[in-house]
Amino acid sequence: MQILLLAFLCMTLFASNSIFCRIAIAQYDMDPLEYTFIRGVSASLVLCVISWWHTRKKLHNHISWWRQAWRQASWPSALALFAYMLFFSLAYVSMPAAAGTLIINATVQCTMLGWGIARGTRLTPGQTIGLTIVMVGLMALTLPKVDTRPPLDATLLEVGVGIAWGVYSILGREVQDAVLATAGNFFRCVPLLIMTGGIAALHAAAHPFALLHACLAGTLATGCGYIIWYLVVARMSLVSGSIIQLSVPVITAILGAIFLNEAISLHLILCSIGILGGIGLVTMARPHDDR
Repeated sequence: MQILLLAFLCMTLFASNSIFCRIAIAQYDMDPLEYTFIRGVSASLVLCVISWWHTRKKLHNHISWWRQAWRQASWPSALALFAYMLFFSLAYVSMPAAAGTLIINATVQCTMLGWGIARGTRLTPGQTIGLTIVMVGLMALTLPKVDTRPPLDATLLEVGVGIAWGVYSILGREVQDAVLATAGNFFRCVPLLIMTGGIAALHAAAHPFALLHACLAGTLATGCGYIIWYLVVARMSLVSGSIIQLSVPVITAILGAIFLNEAISLHLILCSIGILGGIGLVTMARPHDDR
């Protein structure tokens, strides 16, 4: 029961990323570059504390802890992480929270499956069917003649978010310590975040509530959410861990309706069923040795 409660808390934090972003940018007109800067820096600070606490009994001084975190990370992973955060902020200028989460989840799955296929992995019949359903669902979600379809530019940015997160996930599969690697990748992002913040400083200052939501996104939804996820996934099977992530778009839709007054249309529900069902088929059909 404890692990299920932690998993639900973690998925709620992941879903909150979209909600915090939409509130800050859409409701308080926060510059997306400034949002990226605040979210990334606040996440780095939280992960700094968490990673130090994580290694306090293993290492004897702060320098060793810092070096370990830096060495566990890599520049390709940091660049993928930065691209994810930047595209995420830019997309949610006009993207509804629930639709955006659906597109991200589907693109992540397609990216990771595409990587496997490029390396010689053969899809099982179940994976093929699931992937086809996902693609059909995505096309239905973005049909040009549907009034509730998300904007094309925001859709392309969300696809970029999914690709960046898929690449980040692929690069992180072989890390020795997930907590240190996550912290180190955020540390490596800091120079890029400072550049982003400098550009954002040319615009008007953000509303205090927008700054608050950006900080909450960085500290809770990003920093703490990632660490809780590592604790949860270590005690779950690969299939269970993948399937439980299907709850994120559902939670996002509910939170979006409550806090953003976003309508849950029949079109969105049907597309969600198709996309999430397809992802579920892909996950359950995944070979046992696929790590």
